[in-house]
Amino acid sequence: MKYTNIGFIGAGKRVRENYLPVLEALGDRVKVAGTYTRSGTQLDDIPVFDSIESLGEECDVLICVVPPESIPSVGMQAINTGKRVLLETPLVQTTMDMEAFNGLTGAQRERVGVAENWPFLPMECFKREVINSGIIGDVIVVENDYRTFMYHGIAQLRSYLKNADSIMRIQTLSKQFALDNGKIDPWFYRIVEFEDDSLLVFKYSDQYKRVNFRLPMSLRIYGTKGTIESDCTYDPNCKIIYEDESGESQRLEVSIVDDEITAGDITWKSPISGLDEHQISLYQHVDSLVEGKPLYPVHEALMDMVILHSASR
Repeated sequence: MKYTNIGFIGAGKRVRENYLPVLEALGDRVKVAGTYTRSGTQLDDIPVFDSIESLGEECDVLICVVPPESIPSVGMQAINTGKRVLLETPLVQTTMDMEAFNGLTGAQRERVGVAENWPFLPMECFKREVINSGIIGDVIVVENDYRTFMYHGIAQLRSYLKNADSIMRIQTLSKQFALDNGKIDPWFYRIVEFEDDSLLVFKYSDQYKRVNFRLPMSLRIYGTKGTIESDCTYDPNCKIIYEDESGESQRLEVSIVDDEITAGDITWKSPISGLDEHQISLYQHVDSLVEGKPLYPVHEALMDMVILHSASR
């Protein structure tokens, strides 16, 4: 069986602790052909290349794991090799950084993915199985109640919606407050209205989870006949409430056993065993790109950033 040659741009802690276990789990389908770093850092006994271009000549897939401020410039170098590319998050930090990625051709966009992990954590995959079952009806409102961070949270909320690219209006508000403990706490709000009338409600506070005097955080999915409330990590207390045929409210109990999450007849099973939840998410990204297409295409990550950096419109 032909294996896919993988090249790493960057050779730091995230590569060692997250990507290498994922590639090991992919087995003989992949081979690490080499690395490139500006400092020439060696990654175990893997060959080191002197440029992104020379690395690209030996690889089918380039995985760009560099600091956020370097992603736009280094990422574009990787994309220009013509190979399939996986970029880390955050894809951009300012609206100016978006310009290069907005200029990608259709063919380029089809081979560039972003390793946005949070929508593909096991609990998130399971929640989409619940949505797809139809048990809570059509999703009309999704809400981040201070649970997840900025672009990760926006990506998660969008993953629950059918028409998450069809933005009609964005309303924004940001405020900063001084807490009695001396910390400055920025509060951040986005309300996104889509063309099918569904809503994304994003609430975030930098200090919310760092103090002990706030209410519990959660992610909520409101459907036309049911609701899901949960954390975004393995959560046996995930609440799935729905209206049955007689009009009575029912709750599905969630069971998590090994690599399988189940509620009633709804099940999500991890594609791989022996990895932690973030590695499972990365596994899905790399596996998809090895097969030829990105799991989270670059235009999806750009849409998250449009919402994050938008002024009201």
